[in-house]
Amino acid sequence: MRYMDPRETAATSMGLKPNDTEKEDWIPEDAFKVAHDFRTKCASNVSKAMMNTMLSDLNKVWRAREQKQISRVKTQSMREIEHLRRAVAQKKPYTSVLQD
Repeated sequence: MRYMDPRETAATSMGLKPNDTEKEDWIPEDAFKVAHDFRTKCASNVSKAMMNTMLSDLNKVWRAREQKQISRVKTQSMREIEHLRRAVAQKKPYTSVLQD
């Protein structure tokens, strides 16, 4: 689901936004449906614009959380790769170590 903020104008002459800002405007379709179903059932006095703003803010929070998680996994993977590279480098045959 594409979140379109009516307060923002197009960033380029073709009406396209730069990639770094465009990806922040996307809301998963399931999240959009759940939020608007909730609005319809329980919070009918909340406008669609307010609900979209809330979804956008939640999306930013989750995106930051996911970026931290990706960073942790990437760091852990790089450590493991370096460890394995060192292990492979240390597994030279004894004869080649004597020749060096």
